[in-house]
Amino acid sequence: PTKVWAVPPFGCCFKPLATPRRLGRTHVTILRVMMWQFIIICPLVAASEMSESFEKHEKQLTKFETLSLMIAMYALFQLLEATHELLHDKHCHSMFWTIKGTFIANTAIFRLCSSIVTE
Repeated sequence: PTKVWAVPPFGCCFKPLATPRRLGRTHVTILRVMMWQFIIICPLVAASEMSESFEKHEKQLTKFETLSLMIAMYALFQLLEATHELLHDKHCHSMFWTIKGTFIANTAIFRLCSSIVTE
């Protein structure tokens, strides 16, 4: 059992208060939803920004996409915490960091290119 809810970016401050627990079917379903929301929201925000029909809502869309990214990162950190000891010899840390880095770099590059084009 681990403190799966007490991980960055939202729960790391509450680690002393969290109780260790095992991952159950419900928890895995919640993590899947947390990942799928990013998989759906990210392309939708990009498409809406490319269509320029939501130009006046660009700041809200950026915040919405960033929140979606943070929720997905939270799910990945929970998976990493839950599987840390079990899969230690499989070098999962590097795989998780690759996935997280890809998500963050994708969002950052899109935001940078978008700001260059709009100026």
